[in-house]
Amino acid sequence: MDRFSDLPDALLAEILSYLLTKVSGKTSLLSKRWEFVWLKVPALDVSLNDFPNNPLNALHRVVNKFLEFNKDSRMQKFKLHYLYERNNNDHLVEWIDTAVARGVQHLHVETLKSADVTQNIYKSKTLVSLKLVCVGLETPRCKVSLPCLKIMHLEDVWYIYDPLLVEKMIMGSPVIEELPLISRRPMLPDICDRDVVKNMCVRSQTLKTFRLVFQKIWGGRNFSVEIDAPRLEYHML
Repeated sequence: MDRFSDLPDALLAEILSYLLTKVSGKTSLLSKRWEFVWLKVPALDVSLNDFPNNPLNALHRVVNKFLEFNKDSRMQKFKLHYLYERNNNDHLVEWIDTAVARGVQHLHVETLKSADVTQNIYKSKTLVSLKLVCVGLETPRCKVSLPCLKIMHLEDVWYIYDPLLVEKMIMGSPVIEELPLISRRPMLPDICDRDVVKNMCVRSQTLKTFRLVFQKIWGGRNFSVEIDAPRLEYHML
């Protein structure tokens, strides 16, 4: 007897949330009972590498279907590895905006081609962890307010028009504990001497871990970091 299928959808979805979406999605083939259970999972974790055949279209179908099915539900996790350069990223911006609007707690987006996220990311009341890789950050037009954010990982992000943007994000995160800032890619020649962060102030009463990695060209030789974090346990520059 299949007693597992007798469990309520909410419990099954919670169990499937611990699996990658490519795995939980396969449960839809088990029977009619399981056809839509994976779409009720409060987490999406996908990568282009999950789809060997026509990966771009396949990923679009999965993400769009998932977001369409979960219009009225809140999200716990949205994790996307979108390592594809030759493509317009407008839909990626829409996906991020949708995830934030639905109260996502853990947002992890990694791309190869920069896409600017929307202003909503600066005023999320639910984000607990944020990891952005090769994603563009606009100058905030509102006061940054991330009251639940504990982990902020920014890697190869672009914010050349507001060199103080990271400081604003730190100041707007009153419970932040972990802060890796990584920039391994040199900036373009036409922006190397303009709006580049050469002096950074990391000020937080809750920060425990701070890591800074960057190319020399990022800030030149006159780069400095001021740290005011009384609870800091580990830092690496």
